[in-house]
Amino acid sequence: MSDVPERRATVALCSLGGTIAMTGAPGGTAAVPALAARDLADAVPELDRAGVDLALRDLRNLPGAGLSFADVLAAAGEIRAQVAAGARGAVVTQGTDTIEE
Repeated sequence: MSDVPERRATVALCSLGGTIAMTGAPGGTAAVPALAARDLADAVPELDRAGVDLALRDLRNLPGAGLSFADVLAAAGEIRAQVAAGARGAVVTQGTDTIEE
């Protein structure tokens, strides 16, 4: 048995905006992407007990239909960089409009 503590896995949490990140706009006329990756992680009860460290990345903060191919390719590049730096995987948050698009 080793005295060296086991290293926790790192997972990259990459936020692109979309429905999941939306809040009401001032004046209450529309919802706009406003929440950051930290806000989304903090909203999940007991996430700190999952046994992983999160590398939080705010890549974009756009409505799903506003994402371009360049945005998606940039996200893929960031995920590759995070995995190369030791992350075991990545979670990308984005809204439901992205599924439609």
